[in-house]
Amino acid sequence: MRSVRIIRWLSMLCLLAGLAWSGIAVAQSPAPAITSVDPASGLNTAATNIVIKGSGFFGTPSVALGTNVLADVSLLDSTQILAVVPPGLPPATYDLIITNPDSQVAILPAGFAVRTPTPQVLSLRPDRGRSDLPNDINLYGFNFAVGVSIRLADSPNPEVTDLTTTRINATHLRAVVPAGLTPGVYDVTVRNIDDSSHTLPDAYTVFEVTNDDLYGYGYELWTDPTTVRQGDTARVALTVHRQGGKKVLQNVKVRFTLGDAAPGGTALGDGTILLLSPRSSDNTSPVDWTPAAPGSYILYGVIDPDNEVAEALETNNVVSRTVTVLGPAADQIAPHVDQFDFGGNENTTDPLIRLSTAASDPAPGSGVASLLFQEYEYSQGAGQWVPAQNSGWLAYEANRTNYPWTLLPTAGVKYLQAWASDGEGNVSILPFKGFVSYIPPSDSVGLDQGRVYRFSVQSGQQISAQVTPISGDPDLYVWPPDAETRPPKVSNLSGSAAESVVWEAPVSGVYQVEVYGYSAAQYQLAVEVTAANRRSLGAGSGWTAGVEETKPERSTPTLSVSSVPGAQLALPTAPLAPSTPTEKTEKLYLPMTVR
Repeated sequence: MRSVRIIRWLSMLCLLAGLAWSGIAVAQSPAPAITSVDPASGLNTAATNIVIKGSGFFGTPSVALGTNVLADVSLLDSTQILAVVPPGLPPATYDLIITNPDSQVAILPAGFAVRTPTPQVLSLRPDRGRSDLPNDINLYGFNFAVGVSIRLADSPNPEVTDLTTTRINATHLRAVVPAGLTPGVYDVTVRNIDDSSHTLPDAYTVFEVTNDDLYGYGYELWTDPTTVRQGDTARVALTVHRQGGKKVLQNVKVRFTLGDAAPGGTALGDGTILLLSPRSSDNTSPVDWTPAAPGSYILYGVIDPDNEVAEALETNNVVSRTVTVLGPAADQIAPHVDQFDFGGNENTTDPLIRLSTAASDPAPGSGVASLLFQEYEYSQGAGQWVPAQNSGWLAYEANRTNYPWTLLPTAGVKYLQAWASDGEGNVSILPFKGFVSYIPPSDSVGLDQGRVYRFSVQSGQQISAQVTPISGDPDLYVWPPDAETRPPKVSNLSGSAAESVVWEAPVSGVYQVEVYGYSAAQYQLAVEVTAANRRSLGAGSGWTAGVEETKPERSTPTLSVSSVPGAQLALPTAPLAPSTPTEKTEKLYLPMTVR
């Protein structure tokens, strides 16, 4: 019999005999551990038989993929479990969770992937954009073949738009939504060249810039700490975005629940944003959550649950994400990213760059085990920083030096973050972040669209920028770090004249170079930062520069010079380092004679 049953049986005997007890620690069952699952993926059109290998399995364990408990499970021995993944599960990558009859749990993050045989669209980032500007969007899913195409369709109306599409890989597509679409909610269809397709309904919203709307994203439904553990209190909050509006909103409320957004869910409480200005974002005050058991939970945030704010769109106020709660751990001190380098350059003409990272884990920590890299880009159409691609968790030692990273193909400034985790799954409190400006051989802007680049310049250094039009009329703006009080340098000559700005920096900081589409345009950009009067860029080439009096100048930048991506981000569960299963102990009280 198992040790717990022996304890209880001896307890009854001794109570009946009237004997006293002496406490001696006795080992309970070893904690389970998962080392592998074979196969690690399967199609959702048929059942998939899997073999889970590890240690410490006994009885009839519960096996779950995220919140989906598998019904057909058999224990071969303490190191192997057979299970059947049923057909019909939504395509996704799931954490694999095993729970022994004694409630001890083992978790394999990203343990099993459910796929489809045809293309499948799971999500878009951003999933909304202004009607008056083109918008670069990212589509994520499975089975995107070479030659894939994307179409927007407004189901109540006959409007259909084929998008210019770039395939990043089989799970990631890029597309450009053109300006001028009718405001509304659009279905998104992805079609491979073999005519297999998938439609994600109501996936993309085109809005008028003046519309007032509150919305959020599951990836910004965050917890502090990032790693949530059984019995420990975590704080839950949401980043709320506001599009449009004219007045400051007060006491914007978000209701947090578990399991269901409706009243049937488990209420965690309400978070509040005291003041939310037009066209801004902010985090709610946090609510506390203390999970009683490890496993997967669906966390919801309902924006404006009592409908106190009049919005142009009321169907996008519920966001959710799945959170995997880990069991207790002796080490709960998060590691720290100490250094993050892109090869010493803040600008590049090559999208392939090299990332080098150094991280540490305070003693007596379990050691740095994994890294995750995240790339952000700014979407002017959506008015927000977008976490557009990440690496997933990578083994630290194998990937901390010269890791190859291909930037997304759109020109402009990219922010990269480096996160670290240790062997117990603890994630760094904050990422280390930096920026790099990608300057391809040529790029384009739409009417009233701005392309943003950034450069660090010391006081007294010289920043030189030149825009050479290929077509249309692009203008050049250079905004200083103190743009709130200091005007930009501008070159906005008409037609095909090249634009240039040469500026000895009055203050140190980040200078923002913007190519603005006075009309839709193609252009080439060159920028360099040198010592004063040491310019080599364009020297002797007859640069033209100046201000066209008949053209209106922009009074504000496309993006505030101080704007950077936030550090609150929902990350995937960090891998747990393989370890020798530990034993959980209970006290067995042996009888002694009372004299």
